Amino acid sequence: MYFSLNYRKKKSEYKPNDELIVLIRYYHRMDGEKKGKVLNHSTGIKVKLKDWDEDWDKSKKREPIKRTDKDHKRKNLILKQKERELQRIIGNLKVKDEIEPLPKIVKSVLKKKRVERRKKTYSEVNFLYMFQLFETYVKENYKPSYKTTILTQIKYIKEFCEDYELKENISLLIDDINEEFIQKFVNWCYQNQNLQPSVLKKRLRGFTNFREWMIRKQQQNITLTIPKNIITEGKSEIIYLTRDEIKKIYDFKEFDYENDEYHKYLKKEELQFGFETDERTNIKSEELKRRTYTNYEIVKDMLLFLCSVGCRYGDMLNMKLDNFRFYKDEKGKEDRTKGTWEFRMEKVPKRGVVVVPSNRISFHIWCKYGSGKKRDDYLFPRTKYGNPISNQKFNKHIKEVCRIIEIDELVDKPRFDIDGKPIKGTDVRVPKWSVVSSHIGRRSFIREQIELGKHQREIMLMTGHTSLKVFNGYYDIKPSDLWKNNHEMYFGFNLSENVSKIESKPILKIDKETEQKLQDLRMWYENDLIDEEEYKETKKKILNLSN
Repeated sequence: MYFSLNYRKKKSEYKPNDELIVLIRYYHRMDGEKKGKVLNHSTGIKVKLKDWDEDWDKSKKREPIKRTDKDHKRKNLILKQKERELQRIIGNLKVKDEIEPLPKIVKSVLKKKRVERRKKTYSEVNFLYMFQLFETYVKENYKPSYKTTILTQIKYIKEFCEDYELKENISLLIDDINEEFIQKFVNWCYQNQNLQPSVLKKRLRGFTNFREWMIRKQQQNITLTIPKNIITEGKSEIIYLTRDEIKKIYDFKEFDYENDEYHKYLKKEELQFGFETDERTNIKSEELKRRTYTNYEIVKDMLLFLCSVGCRYGDMLNMKLDNFRFYKDEKGKEDRTKGTWEFRMEKVPKRGVVVVPSNRISFHIWCKYGSGKKRDDYLFPRTKYGNPISNQKFNKHIKEVCRIIEIDELVDKPRFDIDGKPIKGTDVRVPKWSVVSSHIGRRSFIREQIELGKHQREIMLMTGHTSLKVFNGYYDIKPSDLWKNNHEMYFGFNLSENVSKIESKPILKIDKETEQKLQDLRMWYENDLIDEEEYKETKKKILNLSN
């Protein structure tokens, strides 16, 4: 059995651009026969003569249609599928009669199959052909923030399937994608790419996304089951930046373009230190219109912004000046010293607007990069090509930034095998700067909100989480969390003191005038108008508290 073109005249009479139908020829010759019989089975695939590989059976992939045909992948997949269908029919007939079936018998079975009108099904369709249609759908319909993730999953599933077909010399059908096949895919990813269990789980979503697409768009409820407990994630420490570390980063000014200290970092070419120019569109003067920053200055401020607002990296890049709204009191009076960040998450825009109150750091960044810009301008500068700083570039630079600032607390960051066990040699503690990435901002924000005593639901509203399971993956419960106010439970007494009877705390009654004084005092402190000591002393006086 082999592929051939359906020549209707002499081959020399055809032109290179002439299209011919591809046939599958099944040749049969009985013992003693001089001339055998041939079944020419049309595949329905057309190909130009110039795109046909006469020596296809000698190539590694055994694909008859050359790459010069723009649709060569799809056509070759269909040819393999047709070949497999014919092989299956011949194999079934051979099992019954124990000899190679005559072409006329095979032909009659093929005719019978065409006559039968069965319910439409994709179970016997080539998997890679349908997967390619799914890939096209993703490219055309998915949002950019999610598209990259899905296309990465598709890329490696396709790579494995193509490799599998080549080694096994088969054409994969949708029915072939069973639990055993998916287990082989997981092992292949782990052995060839050394992926962590958490990443492997994301790769498997490519199969579930394909299944959902088949159900939703193709109206076909295919059987594609992901094995349970196929991957076990190891438990590791959730790493975040502490309050002191964030303050240390905030106070470090040596990267700033306006600080002469940045020159010493230019000497080290390996740092890839450079400059970015930001255009201030609301300023007419050409001399003042452009403002220069060092790229490490921008990257450092981006990290601080992520830690202060708790948004994803993509949402930060999309942040415009108009996403900051000044605070208004009940009477509608605007306070231009504070406000809220209000934005829709790029990943899930349907969840509505996320509102995050500003703090000293995020307000300072808004003032720094927003000066001279219009409301519809992006907050952070773009590159000289007009593009945002990519997440990969940010993750590379921020490690060096944190190394220079000496964010070097030792943390546990082991790697795990597919069973969730730490890989030998990776359980040695590493400096924190080496594992800092854009997502540490979200974890640091959540940890700080917990330290401030915010309720879980309040934090989830600010981070945009709807799943408690996902939210809980951003922080660990520390022993100190369990003791917060717990010693005052029910009665308000302190177990560390020898108290013979229950003591109750005095209840402070705060009127509107006192509340306003406290708010003003807090504003002065947050804007560096008074220091911490003065803030505490004045607060005690307002509340009439003794030392």
